[in-house]
Amino acid sequence: MSAVIDLIKAEHVGVRELRDHLCGFMKNKKPAIVVTERGEPIRVIMSYAKMVELLEFFDEVSDPDTMRNIHEGVEAIKQGSKGVSFSGTYKKYHSAVQAVKK
Repeated sequence: MSAVIDLIKAEHVGVRELRDHLCGFMKNKKPAIVVTERGEPIRVIMSYAKMVELLEFFDEVSDPDTMRNIHEGVEAIKQGSKGVSFSGTYKKYHSAVQAVKK
């Protein structure tokens, strides 16, 4: 979920400023930049790696079996079962995906 936190903390840049200084913003190492027009967010610029991570997450949560397992887990926790943390599970999953990519 770091993509959500990155977006919340992202620098906001006006569309005209972006146009005038695009090269500088493209070299920027920040995870995300929110582009605004008249103060309203209209686009997000993020790194390729962060976008791939986000799309992989969407693929996982759009899988019916994954969602069924999540709902079953939530119900089990409501009934008193001890659960596992999402962040720990996600880190293990993300590490495994990175190992496969190498």
